[in-house]
Amino acid sequence: MAGAYRHAGLGELSGLVKGMDSVELRLAVCEGRREPAISMLDVDPLDAGIRQVYFFDTSEMSLERHGMTVCAREDRDGGSDGDGDSIMKLTAASPGEMPADADFGVEAMPGGYVCSGAIRSRPRNARIKAVVRGDEPVHSLFTWRQREFFAAHAPEGVALDRLSALGPVPVLELGLRPAELARSLALELWNYPEDPRLLEVSTRVAPEEMVAATARTSAFLRGKGLSVEGGAEIPQAVPAVPPFTRLG
Repeated sequence: MAGAYRHAGLGELSGLVKGMDSVELRLAVCEGRREPAISMLDVDPLDAGIRQVYFFDTSEMSLERHGMTVCAREDRDGGSDGDGDSIMKLTAASPGEMPADADFGVEAMPGGYVCSGAIRSRPRNARIKAVVRGDEPVHSLFTWRQREFFAAHAPEGVALDRLSALGPVPVLELGLRPAELARSLALELWNYPEDPRLLEVSTRVAPEEMVAATARTSAFLRGKGLSVEGGAEIPQAVPAVPPFTRLG
């Protein structure tokens, strides 16, 4: 949501993350450099765990334009009886606009940031499939609190059960622990159907380590020949919704 973006220096951003449990540093590598990035980081996509992510929105993408993300993530490794997760997330210009019980986040980018709040739950993979097929209503993926969150923050006239499933987006998840960093990196390979594919590299640190960890992680990635784009965020964010083929 363009109106939620705020210009900020490192000092203001450090103030926002003070008192948070953790900060996630993130690098995005778009399609043209994705395969070289995988080779440079010496990881094998065949070792990855697999998720399928479904976004829910109107035909006009009303939620995306309003700064709201509604999605469900199916964990393919867990089978039908395994747990996926469902997320409702809202972006805003300041922490004061976030619900008190939401997981508060700061998504940083060069020169500024947006705040975010998310509420999550753990529906079964089988239920996610049933909703995507149209056998169950969309609201069945979400808890009563998530549904309250949606009613309070969705655009006027947008009903949860009238949303369409968009996707799926297959996501490959890998881990890496470089000796140079003494911390783990999480890799997510997003395969969007129409937009460029995306490789995200992230690591989680304590707020007081944010500045030093950003410098060390950036230096490690540059040492592997990768250009660094992105910043810090709390907690893990869902990428912006691209164009999709609609389901159902």
